[in-house]
Amino acid sequence: MNWDTFFTTGAGTFIDVMTWVIVSLFIFELINFFIKDGLYNWIKKSKKSQVFNAAILGLIPGCGGPLLLVPLYKKGNVSLSALTASFIATFGDAAFVILSKNPEVFLHLMWISFITAIIFGYALQISGIGMKLETNIKNSKNKFAKKEFQTIHDKERALMPSWFNVLDEKIGPLFLFSAGIFLFPSTIMNLVPAWENTLSLWLLISNWIGFVATMTMICFYLIKSFMNRLYIPNYGSYIHIEGHEDEIIKNSAIAISKNNKENINQLFHDVFVNLVRIVVWVFIGLFSFEVLYFYMGDSIESLFNFAGGSITILIAIAVGMIPGCGPQIALANFFLSTGTVNLSALAGNSINQDGDAAFALIAVDVKTSMVMRFLNIIPALIVGFTLMGLNNIGISIIN
Repeated sequence: MNWDTFFTTGAGTFIDVMTWVIVSLFIFELINFFIKDGLYNWIKKSKKSQVFNAAILGLIPGCGGPLLLVPLYKKGNVSLSALTASFIATFGDAAFVILSKNPEVFLHLMWISFITAIIFGYALQISGIGMKLETNIKNSKNKFAKKEFQTIHDKERALMPSWFNVLDEKIGPLFLFSAGIFLFPSTIMNLVPAWENTLSLWLLISNWIGFVATMTMICFYLIKSFMNRLYIPNYGSYIHIEGHEDEIIKNSAIAISKNNKENINQLFHDVFVNLVRIVVWVFIGLFSFEVLYFYMGDSIESLFNFAGGSITILIAIAVGMIPGCGPQIALANFFLSTGTVNLSALAGNSINQDGDAAFALIAVDVKTSMVMRFLNIIPALIVGFTLMGLNNIGISIIN
C-alpha cells in the first residue's frame, strides 16, 4: 500500500466512475425538473401496477428511486409490497461502479433484480402478507422512531455564513461540473487501451485533475457536515419541509434547500449535493477494496472459495444488510477486479442491499426497515444459490 494506490484510487473515482454519474444523474434530474414532480403523481396513482412501477424506479442507478418512495410510504401512498420491490431492484451507487467497468454485468444484474422485484413484490401483495405486515407495523408503537419535527424556511439558510453559501451554491457546483466536462474525454479514452501511449501526457494531466477533484469533494463533504451541525438546529432529526414530501436530513452532504425547483440553478445545486455524497461513497468503497486486498488478499480468496464458493453468497448477502454504499462498492470491486466474488454472490448482494435509501427508511421507520432487511434475504438467497446451481451444471447467464 503506497501513494500510487491512493492516487490511482482518487483519480479513478472521478474519471472512471463520477463522469458517468454526473451525466446519468443530471439527465434524471432534468427529466424530473420538466415533468414537475410527475414521478410522485405517477407512483401514487398507480395502485394495481404500483409494484411494477416501483421496481422500475428501483432500476435507476444510485438510490434515487427508493428515496422517492420512502416519504410516500410514510404517508400511506405506497404499499409495503411496492416499497420492497423498489428496494430489491436497486443496488445503490455500486451500480455506477459496475456500469462504468462492466456494462454487460450491469445489464444482467438489472434484469435479474427487476424480475425478482416484480415476482417477490406481487407475491407479497397477492398473498396479503405485505398488507398484514404493514398493518402490524403501523399498529405497533415504534419506540425507535425520532419524534422531532421542524419546518425549514428560507431564513434558516441565512444561518449559514455568506461565504459558505457562495461556496455551496456557486463555486462548488461550477468546479464539479467543469471538472466532469473536462475529464469526460479521458473517460472515453480509457475505454480504448491503444490511446494510452499516444495520449499519455493528456491522461497524466487528467489523472491529477481527477485526483484533486475527488479530494476537494471529500473535503467539502466534511466541511458541509461540520457546518450543518454547527449552524442548523436539530440537524439529523426527522423533519417536514413545508409544502413538500417528508425528507430526511442526515449526516451527509445533502443540502438544506427550498426544494421548489422553480429554476435551473436549483436543479444544478440538487445534482451537485447528491454528487458530492456519491464521490465520498465511491472513494471509500474503492479504497477499502485496495486496503483489504493488499493486507488480506490471500485470506479473503481462501474464504470466498470455501465450500465451493457457497460461503461467498452468504457473505455477500450479509454485506448487503449493511446500510450505505461503501461496503457494496468494495464487494463489487472484488468481483470486477479479482473475480474472487462470483456473479451469483454479486446478484444476491444487489438484491439484498439498498444503498443510502436504507438510511432514509431507518430514519422514518426503523421497524419497517428491520422487516424489509429480513424479507429481502429470502429472494437474495433464492437467486444467489439458483445462479450458482445453474453455473455448476454449465448454464451461465453471461457468455
